[in-house]
Amino acid sequence: MRETSISVAFVLAMSSFLISPNTHAHPHGWIDLSVRVITDDQGLVSSLHQTWRMDPFYSLVVFEELQQAEGASLEEGLDQLGKEIRDNLATQHYLTEVRINNAPQALGRSSNIPLWSAMGGSSLCLFCLWKRLSR
Repeated sequence: MRETSISVAFVLAMSSFLISPNTHAHPHGWIDLSVRVITDDQGLVSSLHQTWRMDPFYSLVVFEELQQAEGASLEEGLDQLGKEIRDNLATQHYLTEVRINNAPQALGRSSNIPLWSAMGGSSLCLFCLWKRLSR
């Protein structure tokens, strides 16, 4: 009898792995990130220009979703998405840390993120962030 109880408990435990609640996940994408350092007339760093090039698959998914959206043009959808991305990244300091003499530097708010699709061999979305460094 004890062996049967252990077997039943084992089967019930294993079956719990097969029964899982609905899970919700969002796709993750890969990016190629480049940073251009902008200097002022005195040669001091004044801002950073980041370009985020999304991977072709993620870009294609976003591009197709925006084309299917009703009531907005593709350009309007891209502008709205760019604003959402900017706002989300702002809470994380644009995933960027700048230090001078090991002291963290505050990043100003990013302005004007043009978001567009470059159609070449594949569909790529480019995200550009201008960040003014606080003085």
